[in-house]
Amino acid sequence: MYQFSLDPTGFLLRQAVSTVMQVQKGHRYCDLCISPNSVTFGISVTDPSTGIPNIYFTLPMEPSNFYTFRCRRILYLKVDIRKMHDQLLRATAYDFLSLSGDITLDHIDFELVDARTKQIKATEIPVISSNYGRIAIPRLFREYQVIVGIPAEMFRIMILTLHQIGFEAYAEVRDTVVFLGVGNQAVALPKDEKCIIEGDVGILLFSIENIKALVSASILSKMVWLLGQSGGPFAALNFPFGNLGNVLFYFGPVL
Repeated sequence: MYQFSLDPTGFLLRQAVSTVMQVQKGHRYCDLCISPNSVTFGISVTDPSTGIPNIYFTLPMEPSNFYTFRCRRILYLKVDIRKMHDQLLRATAYDFLSLSGDITLDHIDFELVDARTKQIKATEIPVISSNYGRIAIPRLFREYQVIVGIPAEMFRIMILTLHQIGFEAYAEVRDTVVFLGVGNQAVALPKDEKCIIEGDVGILLFSIENIKALVSASILSKMVWLLGQSGGPFAALNFPFGNLGNVLFYFGPVL
């Protein structure tokens, strides 16, 4: 049995799931991983030439984000993300969101409770598979060694410009400057109070093909974090937004 509810921030989850919808490219189902320590939504985008997932979107949330939380075992559910998105579109700034269920059920009980009127809007979200155990969320091989922080508005402007050139972007991280570019076009970001450079140097590769999703995620955030390994070249983009959690995009072969 699992049950968790968010205080009146259901509309934030709506914005995050809307970002998932822009990434998922026709996929109807997403991963919902629930453990005693966290809840994570995730969806993978597969490279059609290799059949291997090369981009993975996640929204991890800690129990501190919840009004109530109960789960004793690790569960991995495959849920209908379109149905959930449709229901979240009904959420307002006054709604508590409650999700509950059991691994034996083929659905999640979904409720929006108005904090003012106590009115309940309830439905069922289909679950096509459920298992105990492994959380199918990718992790980079080692801890992040390269860390770059860029103001969200600046990041948004840069990727919109670079997107006109191509989709395969890179960040060349040096001690005092980051070169963010596509092909032979790059923008230099010096290390200062706006651009944060920590850890090692290196070259990180990531895709900006899903430009709408990246822009939407950046609008939710004040700062965008580009993370990776000095031995690279693959990377992750982290978009923190308020108390709800962090929207993350993983690029490349990750575990």
